[in-house]
Amino acid sequence: MKRPLTRFLSPALCLGLSALLCLPTHAADPEGMPDLSDPEELLDAYIRTVGDTSGKEVLLYASVVVIGMHPGQKGQKLFGLEVLGASRFLPIEDGYQRLHREVGLYTDLQTGEVLGNWDNPWSGESVEVIHIQNDPVNFPFTVETQRGPYRVKFDDLGHTIGFHRQIPLRYPNPLPKAQYPKHTANDWYEAAELFNSFVTKADLADKSKTSLPEVGTWSRTGPWLPWMEMADRPGYLLYHGRSVKLMNGLDDLRPELRAHIETHYPTYTGAPDTFESPNDTSWTYFKKVLDARAAAEGES
Repeated sequence: MKRPLTRFLSPALCLGLSALLCLPTHAADPEGMPDLSDPEELLDAYIRTVGDTSGKEVLLYASVVVIGMHPGQKGQKLFGLEVLGASRFLPIEDGYQRLHREVGLYTDLQTGEVLGNWDNPWSGESVEVIHIQNDPVNFPFTVETQRGPYRVKFDDLGHTIGFHRQIPLRYPNPLPKAQYPKHTANDWYEAAELFNSFVTKADLADKSKTSLPEVGTWSRTGPWLPWMEMADRPGYLLYHGRSVKLMNGLDDLRPELRAHIETHYPTYTGAPDTFESPNDTSWTYFKKVLDARAAAEGES
């Protein structure tokens, strides 16, 4: 017989947690709760959770710990990663087009300071840190796709709905091994991204709200980052992050981080207005930086 999870949690801990774990799973749904078995209502509920169905921009913040996993060794916490994403969801046939850009800053785990260089514990060398500047990162969310109906997955957690997406990735590496031997070990880019987004049923039931308070998690496994210059070493990176929608926009960011982004990455404080392609990743952005420097050196 299964025992409820709350049996293993102290009352004080339950009070400190959100409704996600400590509420009964048999509570009646509130009046006005969308029918999540209906594909259109499900998609609308998901976009209200992660974005805004009115077309207004939304900001999302994630705080991440990045762990290095080297074969035969205990994993090491290497650095932090603070991400600010800016999204706008525009209506299209059968759903919404997400217009998105994101900046990610690697940070010192102890001080929280943005890193300029990173001391590699395996090679003993200091390398320049190239931060994430992905613009754009667009994606359509529609009821129907080329592969058939698209259904956002979710769990009913009592008073809370937990939406989740698992995205395995494998595609030709934008940094081919022969051309970038210091930065990549494989001609294929292989990784996986895992998303959770939690929203209360009470908020979902309020149809007057086009954007809902949301907290979530982001996890990822992938190869060493190219700026780490570890192509000759086996292993991979594991990312463990927490995320939240910034319902008050930039005012919800800690002042030091907000000031740094506004000073150095002002474009990323707002969402795109128009669709552009192709999408950027941290690897394609790194390639742009590396290729631009090589071109500049060739001209000098």
